[in-house]
Amino acid sequence: MPTPKSSSSKTEELEYGLLRLDTEVEPSATGQPSASESCPLDIVAIHGLHGSAISTWTHDDGCMWLRDILPSRLPGSRIFSFGYPAHGTQGKEKVSINDIARNLLENFKGERYEKEDRNRPVIFICHGMGGIVLKTALVIANHPKEGYKDILESIAGIMFIDTPHRGSEATSFPLTSSNIFEKAYTSAF
Repeated sequence: MPTPKSSSSKTEELEYGLLRLDTEVEPSATGQPSASESCPLDIVAIHGLHGSAISTWTHDDGCMWLRDILPSRLPGSRIFSFGYPAHGTQGKEKVSINDIARNLLENFKGERYEKEDRNRPVIFICHGMGGIVLKTALVIANHPKEGYKDILESIAGIMFIDTPHRGSEATSFPLTSSNIFEKAYTSAF
């Protein structure tokens, strides 16, 4: 097992967008896959509410498994973590799930500009609300005029971890209270 790297900085945790985590991994003599056993695959992790692109995937000991373990197990894979404002606001502007989903698609499309990259299979790993973000992105991507056909056709798998497919009290209360406060604030001014 590789030695955990140092834990992330606070500025890393506040990153939004697609963060690339893999680095070139040298084959080891410990039975890890060799370069000839390369795994040309894209993996995209999407965090949930109250998480971040780094902290959601990091153990208390500082080991971020997406960055510190997975690249040596899947050499040749490109591993990303997608960060977004998990509390639904960014400054004074509200950020909708549609905006976040579109941002995910645009960021990922930008990483797949080479022909060989567009053909790489992709696996999405979604935690909590990250699953809702991905499902929204897939609905957007399904429209032919959007230009995300390559992404849709490349999906090899999706892992949902604790995704509230039928809603959640954890998401309904903040959204309801946010709407109440927003209406009270706009009617006061």
